[in-house]
Amino acid sequence: MKVLDRAGHLTPTRKDLAPQRKSLSEMSRDELAAFIEANQAQIDKVEAELAARATDVSPYL
Repeated sequence: MKVLDRAGHLTPTRKDLAPQRKSLSEMSRDELAAFIEANQAQIDKVEAELAARATDVSPYL
């Protein structure tokens, strides 16, 4: 496998195929706003899943 890899006969890994992105801490305010806007559907989906798993603790107060 190593010999084939060195000869370039294996497919690239997912890491090689992924576009290079800045980390969130390196983004400017405008870049962060664009990132959030582009990923808003995914953000909403995750927030809905978290809300569905929440437990109401108000009866115990």
